[in-house]
Amino acid sequence: MDIQSIIRDAGPIASALNVFVLALGYYFLVKLYRESFHERQRERMAGSRPQVVVATDYSHLHPLLFEGAPIENSKGMNDLVNAMEKIRDYAERDGRRRTATSSGEG
Repeated sequence: MDIQSIIRDAGPIASALNVFVLALGYYFLVKLYRESFHERQRERMAGSRPQVVVATDYSHLHPLLFEGAPIENSKGMNDLVNAMEKIRDYAERDGRRRTATSSGEG
């Protein structure tokens, strides 16, 4: 058997396989549309949107434990610390200014 005869014999098999795959895809597509149609029909009959119940259970989550030294030199953390210090300094200056103004000093 040479390569040309294999290709010639595989052509009809590949065509049949292609038709089967397309038919299977079409079947699942129709099934999906049918389920969607019935869901919308049930929703219309109920007169409202379907209710979704969400149950949360966090018992399977465990606290994350990190080993090693805490991050101290992170740029983002330094920026946050600097911003908090500036806010604290501003609040202290503003508090002193209000105290001085209310006491009549200046």
